Amino acid sequence: DRLTRIVEQLLQLSRLEAGVLSSRFAWFSLRGVVERVQQIYQPLAEAGGVELDVEVDPPDLQINGMEGLWDELLCNLVDNALRHTPPGGVIRVRAGVEGKEWICLSVTDTGPGIPEDHSQNLFDRFAQIPGRSNGTAGLGLALAAEIAVVHGGKLVLANPGKPGARFECRIPFSSGRRA
Repeated sequence: DRLTRIVEQLLQLSRLEAGVLSSRFAWFSLRGVVERVQQIYQPLAEAGGVELDVEVDPPDLQINGMEGLWDELLCNLVDNALRHTPPGGVIRVRAGVEGKEWICLSVTDTGPGIPEDHSQNLFDRFAQIPGRSNGTAGLGLALAAEIAVVHGGKLVLANPGKPGARFECRIPFSSGRRA
């Protein structure tokens, strides 16, 4: 299963880089993506003693893109946060509009954070932080970053070197609208 997942992620990265998926863009609800991912990860969060807190403002926010890719982007971010958030911690998922220019999706956890010296290569394929190997291949963040690029945006680690990782994906507001 793990090997299959790695191969699927590599194929998805190749498709994204080749630009073959952008022709399939359509309008969809960002709230729908957030709620689906919450339904998937809520039981895992509860089992690990972690609070999963989500908010979408405005609730009727629509974006133009591939809904399945946004599911994958957010799943990768929440999955990483769950792996690194200790019991009693919190994972916050926020989606909304920043000013008149950006739609922002962020995932913040209360884990140990990411050392600044590892933040430069964080979005490279197979990148892992030494001593934190947890059975993953290091493809999730690379895939999430490429999904952001395909949608005209960027995924960043907003707080390198600080406790609790905060990942922010911003896409131009021209890619979004209110329903």
